[in-house]
Amino acid sequence: MPRNARDPERPAWFSDRRFKKVDLHCHSVYSTFKYFRIANTRDSYNRPEDVYRLAKQRGMDYVTLTDHDSIDGCLYLLDKHPDLDDFFISEEVETWFPDTRQRIHVNVFAIDEKQHVEIQRRRENIFDVHEYIRDEKILASVNHMFQNYRMRNSPRQYFEEMLRMFDVFEVKNGAMASQHNRLVEDLMAVVREKRGDVSLVAGSDAHTLGPLARVYTVAEAESVPHFLEKVRLGGLPILRKRPRSEEPRVHARRESAPPRSRGDGRSVLGGRRAARDHLVELRQADLRVPSDRAGIDGASRRREAVVGSTPNC
Repeated sequence: MPRNARDPERPAWFSDRRFKKVDLHCHSVYSTFKYFRIANTRDSYNRPEDVYRLAKQRGMDYVTLTDHDSIDGCLYLLDKHPDLDDFFISEEVETWFPDTRQRIHVNVFAIDEKQHVEIQRRRENIFDVHEYIRDEKILASVNHMFQNYRMRNSPRQYFEEMLRMFDVFEVKNGAMASQHNRLVEDLMAVVREKRGDVSLVAGSDAHTLGPLARVYTVAEAESVPHFLEKVRLGGLPILRKRPRSEEPRVHARRESAPPRSRGDGRSVLGGRRAARDHLVELRQADLRVPSDRAGIDGASRRREAVVGSTPNC
């Protein structure tokens, strides 16, 4: 499909064919708004073929969909276009800590139908999900880590638990408030400083077509499998400034709203000061790699991820 002409906002290396770009977090009409099912609403009304077409036009080399607990959009697109070799199946899994019911969203990439079914069977318990994706060596990233955090355990305990299970984190999310992205990015900088084995990824989290492919991950690769392996070793998250006319409206407000408070009238991430307070505590977290983490890909690794950003991200 045709690409747009040279965009002055794009960096000089954007057209370098060695570097492959993917928006690793975007949605289609197959993402349902499950908390209001009675109205049969959708969390997105993007058609899969429109997502693919526009992502390619905006310079993405590979494309995926990360619909909520569904790969139907991916299967629909592949059924209509079975010859696509630059598209891979992914989904955004909603899972929970069994003791606190803390909710977490995890993207799983390049899966098949059998793996999707098993992940869905296990998704009520994040530890069961982690066990399966570890055994299957599925690449997975933790999305907008503090969006749904509700102080059901301490920030330090929560962060340590996530680090014991995952080593790929979304540090730039196009739908989240800048304070949230900066907090996660700062935390990952601490982790890399202390133990150096986390990868950073980015995605637009686009539920409309406007922000699609404005946030993406870059890696030097020659194919989809090669790209995903390079992401394991450290991708380059990029957040481009959106034109005001393309700013997502309803979804951006919903995703960026501060979490509700629990008892004391203050939100968990209510502004930069609260975020800095959490960072001070989380700097003391236990960042040692647990013995079972090597099983994710068979070896310990040092990440070489670099974060690119604009002044507004």
